[in-house]
Amino acid sequence: MTGAAPDPSPARRPFRVVIAGSGPAAVEAALTFDDLAPDVDVQMLAADRRYLDVPMSVVAPFGHGTMRSYPLHLLSDRGIGFHEDRLVEVDVEGRIARTATGASVAYDALLVAVGAEMGAEPPGSVPFGGRAGVAAMLALRQAVERRERVSVAFLAPDGVEWTMPLYELALQLAELVDAHGAPQSSITVSTGELRPLELFGPAASATAEALLRAGRVGWGDSSGDRRIALAAPRGRQIAGLPTGRGGFLETDGHAAVRGLPHVWAAGDCTSQPVKQGGLATQQAAVAAHDILSVAGRGPKPPRWTPILRGLLVAGATERWHFQTPLRPGALGEVSRRPLWHPPSKIAGQRLGPVLDGLERGGSGAGMRRGRVGRPAS
Repeated sequence: MTGAAPDPSPARRPFRVVIAGSGPAAVEAALTFDDLAPDVDVQMLAADRRYLDVPMSVVAPFGHGTMRSYPLHLLSDRGIGFHEDRLVEVDVEGRIARTATGASVAYDALLVAVGAEMGAEPPGSVPFGGRAGVAAMLALRQAVERRERVSVAFLAPDGVEWTMPLYELALQLAELVDAHGAPQSSITVSTGELRPLELFGPAASATAEALLRAGRVGWGDSSGDRRIALAAPRGRQIAGLPTGRGGFLETDGHAAVRGLPHVWAAGDCTSQPVKQGGLATQQAAVAAHDILSVAGRGPKPPRWTPILRGLLVAGATERWHFQTPLRPGALGEVSRRPLWHPPSKIAGQRLGPVLDGLERGGSGAGMRRGRVGRPAS
């Protein structure tokens, strides 16, 4: 895959967008371009050829869902190119993206959605994340089913703002302990928050506290024979892209990287402190709209106002929906009924319906054209 500096004449070739990444932000952006401007040349660039539905790793060990992966080449049916390669350098002045294999890719707009690297977890703990996290929780589940005593603490170190997975793991494990009568078991959650799920506001904290009490889950105590922890995220270094604190890309309210023309960023690679898939899709959609405005395909979008949405799975039948704007003083909403549609773990406007269709259909067909729904706002 090679390319020269972009030809400024739009008559010579279509406007080209290069998306680096394969996670929620990258796929949401690709679907947005396909939906709004299918004649734009969209090329995805990522080392991982499959999209992994990571949020489902929290429920998969308990049989409350499945963590599936889907081949990204299926997006080619939408006219979206996919290249199994990794972005390593950006020539901002020449508008060239360079890859790990030495290829040079010309772009008119570059969207960086490469996610974050995971730092070290607290000493003596087992990291939770992806398939490794599922294996660790399956071992705990099997111990409980053998009616063995378990003593486990779920931890969030400094730098981790998205803590909901820990509450889900603890509450589902507590339900399992109760069902199997594992003797003298101890389950605790320690996150550094002043109150559980405080990002969602006081009503969410009160709900979470009630759920913890009902499940006999301790809060604020980090002691346990086994310790399972989230890892603090770190920014990825890409030559040519200056980063701020923690190695993250600094973006404005339209997801444009500050100080760099024709470069946007979305998701966990940015300085947005809450690293969460739903927020990543929102930022990616804003970036896509802003890129289209630069290409003359639409008006300038409004500045991004993040809305945090979280589906908490507390047991086999226990589901809670939390939603709040990420601004000081926001009260938030808590409901047993869905607050967005479809009520999926990632509330992306386009990615959410696609994943819902894939989950129901069990195939890759939902990645193909014509399967993106219109969720309620």
